[in-house]
Amino acid sequence: MASTHDERFWIRIQAASGLAFSIFLTLHLSNTMAAPAGEARFNAIQDGVRVYYQTPVLEILGVALPLLAHITASIVRIVRRRRQGSPGRPPWRLRLHRITGWLLLAVIGGHVAATRVVPLIFETPVRFGDLNFTTTFFGIPFSLYYILLGTAGTYHLTNGLTIAARVFGVSLPRATTHGPGFWVPVGAALVAVTLGVASISGWLFPVDPASWGPASELIAEFAGSELREIAEGR
Repeated sequence: MASTHDERFWIRIQAASGLAFSIFLTLHLSNTMAAPAGEARFNAIQDGVRVYYQTPVLEILGVALPLLAHITASIVRIVRRRRQGSPGRPPWRLRLHRITGWLLLAVIGGHVAATRVVPLIFETPVRFGDLNFTTTFFGIPFSLYYILLGTAGTYHLTNGLTIAARVFGVSLPRATTHGPGFWVPVGAALVAVTLGVASISGWLFPVDPASWGPASELIAEFAGSELREIAEGR
């Protein structure tokens, strides 16, 4: 009985923290989806949404704490499942949800360090041009990494919202959680994220190296290179 009660507790923590974090993640992914509209529009949207998720109190309460709680609850549940043994193979959508969760867990530390911690310490905010620089400097593998990160986050977010709704007894219309009603908008979001990364990478339109900012200079300095040399070698 205690074990069942504990499991329900962690399920609710996982769902509640996921809901809280989903606000930031929706804004973050929406910013990426806006990239095909151009650098200026991307940066304008980014400046707007950063008012929410980089305001100290909101960043702690709405981003950092929910993320840590979600990771903790997820790890606790993973360990419990391993110890108790799985009663059977879960549905494929749940398997995909867990796979994307594992992927996000594997890269979240490095992603946060590169896009928030280091820029905060060195006062070098990451903008459209700096993201383009990383795909230029590190090449196609980094663009593919961004696509994998964005699509995994998109699926984990959308499917996770349907799971959280069930946890808290919210009845959603079946047409929006199964079949075309779920997969058409999710598929559109996956395509939009991919096109966003393609735009950032300079695949859909050229990106002027002049947009590479202080964050790009910092990366180049760590690598022992200069922005001018990298731009000339494109």
